[in-house]
Amino acid sequence: MDNIIEIFSIVITIVSILGTIFLYQFRKLNKLIIERDKEKSVKMSLQREKLENVIYNNVDDLTKDAVIFSDSNHLLLDASNNNELKSKKEVPNYSYFEDLGISREEYTIVEKSIICLMPFNTKYDNLYSTIKQGCMYNGFNCLRTDEEKIENNANLRKYIVSKIIQAQVVIAVLDGRNPNVLYEVGIAHAIGKLVILLVKREKSNELPENLKGNRLLIYKDFDDLFQQLSLTLTQIEYD
Repeated sequence: MDNIIEIFSIVITIVSILGTIFLYQFRKLNKLIIERDKEKSVKMSLQREKLENVIYNNVDDLTKDAVIFSDSNHLLLDASNNNELKSKKEVPNYSYFEDLGISREEYTIVEKSIICLMPFNTKYDNLYSTIKQGCMYNGFNCLRTDEEKIENNANLRKYIVSKIIQAQVVIAVLDGRNPNVLYEVGIAHAIGKLVILLVKREKSNELPENLKGNRLLIYKDFDDLFQQLSLTLTQIEYD
């Protein structure tokens, strides 16, 4: 009987040791998997940004010429021909918003608020910093939609559209011709938002002055953008 108890005790000890070893190895493997996934995610993010930069640089080259720029952006430019700087509070009751789950309470306009539609690429961080400074200088609170954490990415479109609805003014950066930005500009135009378009003008091949208007700011550099944006924001009338 003592032998059986001793053997049983040894078996339990061995099983316990093996279990501890297995648990240790499992945790170690799980940690390696997590670290590998993080590293893979970082590499994919860097690769994506690298590819985006190639696309944006190529687009910049393709839109330097005034004729090509006008041809590529004629719908947006036509929408900017109305130089009346008036911000409206009414939002049409479109089923599009209801399908997104946006309630009527979210139609309320936030005073002195600006939503900035632009690519979420580090290439444009300094540009956004200038835009934000220009808005703050004139008493506006400017927000880019990636500044606030979205718990559920599935609600990202609802979040962006809600911010467009609630903003008094929409600023959109055409540099890079980002499809998401163009889509969001279309929504803003459709609901009658005051949309101010921004695009950089290359010194070597300037766009014609007749494309300029209160709703289209063609800037040479960040200082020029700050001055133009500040002047435009001071001229806005509100219903």
